Amino acid sequence: MRVHHFGGAAEIADDAALDEVLELRYGAASADEYQLLPDEFPSLSILVRGELAAMYFWPYEGHPGWASQGSVVKTDVVFFIGGPDENATEIAAEVVVPFEEARRAAHEFLRLGTMPPSMEWLEL
Repeated sequence: MRVHHFGGAAEIADDAALDEVLELRYGAASADEYQLLPDEFPSLSILVRGELAAMYFWPYEGHPGWASQGSVVKTDVVFFIGGPDENATEIAAEVVVPFEEARRAAHEFLRLGTMPPSMEWLEL
């Protein structure tokens, strides 16, 4: 599986390699954006800022996708898209989850190649 992130791209084959990439953070906000791709689709995106994350799953091209469903914060959270100091994007509080839940979902995606079942999802 390929993982694209602020620092480049990596080919990963196991849980240890995935954890190594998921620990990378950049900028003052301790942020990263991970795009997990076994092929073109399905794909899983994880936006991270510190110990918070927002996840998006696309089963196939043209599908509007699903967003993680969370309840850990009361206000929207600013994440970064494209780089640690670029495209500050406010993400709705309802899709923000703890990073550790996102990590668990990423491992499920690596093993199963489908929508991670441990996460609750909102269809977009």
